[in-house]
Amino acid sequence: VTARHPVDSVSWEDAVEFCRRLSELPEEKAANRKYRLPTEAEWEYSAKAGTELIYSGSDKVDDVAWYYRNSSLKKQEVKKKKGNGWGLYYMSGNLWEWCMDEFNGEIYKQRNNQIENPILWRNDHCARVVRGGSYGDFADDCRVATRDWFVADSRNVSRGFRLLRCE
Repeated sequence: VTARHPVDSVSWEDAVEFCRRLSELPEEKAANRKYRLPTEAEWEYSAKAGTELIYSGSDKVDDVAWYYRNSSLKKQEVKKKKGNGWGLYYMSGNLWEWCMDEFNGEIYKQRNNQIENPILWRNDHCARVVRGGSYGDFADDCRVATRDWFVADSRNVSRGFRLLRCE
């Protein structure tokens, strides 16, 4: 594993703590910016990149995602496949990505395709949203629309995170 691989085996709590510490770095090291996990709605908006494609950047899974059929069942280096229209890579496949939200199976059904940010928040070990699918999953799990969850303090080699920088 090299620096060109995404970080894995982090819990939601680890990811939130990393964001907190990065945000607290002195101005000369972090340019006085704040970092956090994206909400589920922000994650989906970024993955879609203004399109309605099945996967982030394509309707063909093999163009943009590492999943069980093409990954040799291990995470892959970044930028080996096509990114989406906004230059974001592997929002489909490679690793599941933690979102800020508490998981609620009904919340997105209630949105009626409106652009909303229905973040749900509790500061405990509840189920947290993950999006994107991983190298060990089926193609359907890598669709932009697929949602799943894990308990906030759980770690697994198929889960990582993506930072959101607040201006």
